[in-house]
Amino acid sequence: MEKGPTATNKMLVQWPGSVSSLLSFSLFKLCRGTGRNWSALSAAEAALTRLPIPATAQAQTLWRISKKMRLLIIIVILGTFGCSKTKTTTEQTVSDTTSLNHQTRIAPLDRGEEMARLMDTTSNGVKIQFRELNQKTFDSLQRQIKRTDLQLSSFDRQITKLDSCLTFKLNNGKTDSLCNMDDGEYYEKYQIKGLLTKSNSLLVNFENWEENHDFLINLKDGSYYILSPFYEVSPRQDLILGYVDIVTAPIYTGELLITRIEKGALTTLIKKDLGQISITDASWISNTDCLITTGTTVNKQNGTIDIKDKKLYLIKIE
Repeated sequence: MEKGPTATNKMLVQWPGSVSSLLSFSLFKLCRGTGRNWSALSAAEAALTRLPIPATAQAQTLWRISKKMRLLIIIVILGTFGCSKTKTTTEQTVSDTTSLNHQTRIAPLDRGEEMARLMDTTSNGVKIQFRELNQKTFDSLQRQIKRTDLQLSSFDRQITKLDSCLTFKLNNGKTDSLCNMDDGEYYEKYQIKGLLTKSNSLLVNFENWEENHDFLINLKDGSYYILSPFYEVSPRQDLILGYVDIVTAPIYTGELLITRIEKGALTTLIKKDLGQISITDASWISNTDCLITTGTTVNKQNGTIDIKDKKLYLIKIE
């Protein structure tokens, strides 16, 4: 889902038959990308062409030589000062954006290669272990899979609809709002799924022309906690394992997010950017153990995405 800047190609029309036009073309190529104003050169040349032409042939020859000399002096002066200027803001923005996009595109791949090993870590007093499994062991553990949905309470009575907006009161007395919009070219759509009582937060689905994911609104202060596009809830409903399946949602990069649901709060235990490493499946087999399947994404020429280097893991949270 990445968009890069679009560069506009420039074309210079060269008028043949004069040294001044050739020098002007060379200076333009030399100073290309600077903040040079070439309209000054055009104005100077136009002014010279409007000078009166002498009547005699000898005077006309001297006049033409003098005109060319003056024009060349103007070109050299403009070239000297023009080329010393830095690029305009627009050009700097395009250049910097291109550079940043390049880094953003390459860096996740490097991080993803490191993340393919999924090293053990400790966060917020919780130890998270990653154990790579063979296919036989993984298949055996899959028999213990437990699917659980978040238990939500209805919040409909607290919602007030104003035009296209859904408004509701926060615990601090302020009013929050979620406004749907569609102008024919872009749209945003919100759906309040319900109240997660333990964390005192609303589970909301957000959708626009390219995104579709859930997030939580803390009713205490209105802060948002964005969940991954795909997630599984532990059997005890105190942990959420979020991930990105790039094949299904190619606008995202790979991600692993484990969140602990606490009384009145949500705590991130681990959040890792996997770059082009996709988690194609995830499931809980107990309150503390879950299985994930990973693979490196490869963009094929026909526009589809393939998975290679498939790996199987057991995640243990202690």
